[in-house]
Amino acid sequence: MWLAERLLYDGSQIRPLWARRVLGVEGSCGIAWRGPMSVRAEEMVDVEDLSAGAAITGDDVLHFRLEFFDDPSPRLTIYRQRLFAVVVAEALYRRYELLVRREGSDLYVDNRKLSVSAATFSTTSAVVHFGINLTKAGVPEGVTATGLCELLKRKLDDDRVRELALTILNAFRNELEDVESDLSKYRTIG
Repeated sequence: MWLAERLLYDGSQIRPLWARRVLGVEGSCGIAWRGPMSVRAEEMVDVEDLSAGAAITGDDVLHFRLEFFDDPSPRLTIYRQRLFAVVVAEALYRRYELLVRREGSDLYVDNRKLSVSAATFSTTSAVVHFGINLTKAGVPEGVTATGLCELLKRKLDDDRVRELALTILNAFRNELEDVESDLSKYRTIG
């Protein structure tokens, strides 16, 4: 699902059931939008960032919010977060021939950070936020970052960002559906 209106990501969107409360979207879902990012300390879910007093900001970011209700286990959530990072890296290569390196759930180009990501879980659901810097403007001082527009040497209008977002969401959904399909094709041994 694409949100046409630009929206500030302040960290509150990673709370469980945000999509239902704010957008009326029920069940497991993937939502994307474009907007700035400024995560408030009280909304940070990454304990390392919080302990370090890290700022998580950016002026122009493509945001993804994934929520899963089938199994909110921490381990499965981190697997999904990392799978999403792989899907994003593949999409950027297929679309723009960008060679992206993944470390955990973060993406880099030439040792410059291209993305941010966080995951959290509750008894209700598991939520992943993944952001792709469209520009490096507004990224905290001291963070060696890049943005998709800088890498492509051109601006991306909302239609192109929307198209990229939907391509990524569809590829991720296809991966998850393929996993579910694979679960039924193998027989057990013993």
